[in-house]
Amino acid sequence: MANVLKGRVWTLDTAGAANIYTGWVKIVLIYWFNPSASGDVVLLQDINGRPILDARAEANNGSQVFRVEPQWYQGLQLQTLGSGTVQLHIG
Repeated sequence: MANVLKGRVWTLDTAGAANIYTGWVKIVLIYWFNPSASGDVVLLQDINGRPILDARAEANNGSQVFRVEPQWYQGLQLQTLGSGTVQLHIG
C-alpha cells in the first residue's frame, strides 16, 4: 500500500526522507493505528524539519490517538514509522 492523500482523512504507511506533500495542510487529529510492538516509533515532520508527531508505541497492537492543537503545517515528511499506519484528520 502507499500513502493516500485525499479526502479529510489521509493514510500514511510508507516512511522515507522525501516530502510526501509540499502544500499547506491543517491537521486536527492524528491516529496511529495498530503499531505492532511496544517501543515502535513514529516521526512526522513538516518540510522544514519541525516535528508534528514524535511518539513511541505504548503497547503491542495498541492504537493511539493524538489530539493536536489544530494548526497549519507546510508539507509533510514521514521520517520514521516502525509499524502500523498513521491517519491524519484534515481540518
